[in-house]
Amino acid sequence: FILATGDAFFYPQHLDTYWYDIPDPKYIMMNPNAQHIVFPHYVRILETMQGAILSLIRDEPLPSVSWDKEETETGAFIEAWMDPEPEEIRCSRAETLNTTRRDFRLLQGFPEPSLQPVWWNWTDVQEVANGHYLYEEENLEDGRWTGFFMQGRWTGPDENRMFLTTSVQTTPDDFPGEPCFDADSCYGELA
Repeated sequence: FILATGDAFFYPQHLDTYWYDIPDPKYIMMNPNAQHIVFPHYVRILETMQGAILSLIRDEPLPSVSWDKEETETGAFIEAWMDPEPEEIRCSRAETLNTTRRDFRLLQGFPEPSLQPVWWNWTDVQEVANGHYLYEEENLEDGRWTGFFMQGRWTGPDENRMFLTTSVQTTPDDFPGEPCFDADSCYGELA
């Protein structure tokens, strides 16, 4: 799956609704600070795809990435296992702009979009053991949401860089409104 953190159609946290029903092997490449068209990540995407295709053709193993995500009393964490150990491991994180929308998009509004500068920044993760990593976030005191995911980088066949990620964890893992089930009650309450 090649996804974008600012996607207006496939919000990054929606992957959890179907991810565990898809049989293995499966991989995620989450691209920070990008919309649905995943610009400016085309080179990263092509390198990762080329590395994966060459690995399959040559019957070489692809990196393995698995993770657990959980909420705690005061926040949330992702614990990840990557084999082989990546050459680089880091976490990308962002905070929503307000407490009324759990919205990580770069643009909002239709048909006249406006900039919503939710920016994902890289930070370090804790190495628990070789290939075992942990990243934790505390809930923001002002009630906004934080999203985060881990990314590993490997060198694949023919020196292609390969980027694979976990899914996005959001904390707190709640929504600003009650669930809605019809057009009248859901209008304007999707984020």
